[in-house]
Amino acid sequence: MTLSFLVVGKLFNNLGTFFISNKDALEAIAAIVVSVASIYGVTTWKKQLRGKNEYNTAKNILQKSYELQDSIRKARDTAIPSYELLNQEKQDGVGRWEKAVNGEKKLYGERLRLVEKIRNELKVMSFEGRALWGSKTLAEVDLLIQSSYLLENYYYPYYRGKLSARSNRQPANLMRKYEEVLFASEEDNDEFWKAVIARITIIEDKLGSKIRKP
Repeated sequence: MTLSFLVVGKLFNNLGTFFISNKDALEAIAAIVVSVASIYGVTTWKKQLRGKNEYNTAKNILQKSYELQDSIRKARDTAIPSYELLNQEKQDGVGRWEKAVNGEKKLYGERLRLVEKIRNELKVMSFEGRALWGSKTLAEVDLLIQSSYLLENYYYPYYRGKLSARSNRQPANLMRKYEEVLFASEEDNDEFWKAVIARITIIEDKLGSKIRKP
């Protein structure tokens, strides 16, 4: 029993001597361990933060792409809801044809303002997406945005041509080209809308995988 206490006592004494004589080395080792643990923790945190950022960015861009798609669909809708008709202004001293075209132009312009608002929001979001994944991932988002611009590009010459004197009107084939973009038709023949749907499908495939990541 006494021998055991002596052995244990000597062992602790030797350990104490070891720690004292190797204090600097042990402190250095401890510092290294802490540094490695800190680096690992920061790296893990950065990965988690990037993953969360990618998830949120992908979700926001996809949601805003759906909104832009819907605003384009509404802009091209040939039906005019009653609430839009209530906003029509009186046009005194204007012929029936000109009055109808002016009213149609005004309604379409109001719809395009919503398209523009959503498009600008999507453009801001896509900048953040490019910083994360590069331009290639968001190529179809850019094409969807271009489609919305095409509505505006055709809107002005179409209504200008429609309101101009007969002698100055746009050629019939050019007016048909404008109408194919500006207005919805039967889905099988609506090439513009089919292109919009195809772009949305690719956006879903590219960004959906980032949203589904664990």
